[in-house]
Amino acid sequence: MDTNIGPDGGITLTPEMLEHLGLKPGDRLTVLLTADHRVELAAPAKAPGEKLLKSMLGRTGKGS
Repeated sequence: MDTNIGPDGGITLTPEMLEHLGLKPGDRLTVLLTADHRVELAAPAKAPGEKLLKSMLGRTGKGS
């Protein structure tokens, strides 16, 4: 897919690109610069939720 570079150096991601990455406007985006002079865009890894962390630590309920 092609996209344009704006006057400020920004690029516009199409709705299809955002959907593919699982992102919405305002989300963060990871940009990787490769050794062969390419740029890769990726959705950043999501941190585990509080519920998952509590279950991993064996804590349940309030006050734990």
